[in-house]
Formats: sequence, C-alpha cells, structure tokens
Amino acid sequence: ASGKFGLPRGLVIDGSARIFAVDTTAMGVLVFRDPTGPADELEFLGAFGVQGIGDGQFAFPSAVAIDTRGHVYVADTFNDRVQLWSY
Repeated sequence: ASGKFGLPRGLVIDGSARIFAVDTTAMGVLVFRDPTGPADELEFLGAFGVQGIGDGQFAFPSAVAIDTRGHVYVADTFNDRVQLWSY
C-alpha cells in the first residue's frame, strides 16, 4: 500500500520537515512529512523511482542525502551510480 515499507535502508530529513526514505525492495524513495501535532503517523506525500537501469530507475537503492539546495541524491547500488533528483 502507499507509504508502506518493504526494506528501508536510508533516511534523511530536509529543511521543510520532509522525510525521504530509501526502500530497497520497492526500488524507490518514499517521501513523508513530519507531523506537526500529536499525530501518531507520518503523512505520506508520495514516492519516486522504479526498478530498472535507466534514468529515474533503481536497482536496490541503499542511501539518500540532501544538499542545501534541496537536491536529493540516491545511491543506486546495483547500477553503480548516484542519481540526482529535485523534489
């Protein structure tokens, strides 16, 4: 289901309280918003990436990082690369 993890591997929080979590088995990145109130659950905002070898596709992503400009870097393990995203 949307916002459910298979095998999460990496996590980063940006300056807008969005949480980016790499899911190795789903071959993508899930994006959540940190709750501002007493909510028990994170708000699921969406996801990006699919399985494959092309641009925007992953083969077992394993880590995620964000720079000061908001660019999202995803370590695409089995494709031997790092992909850059703007979210």
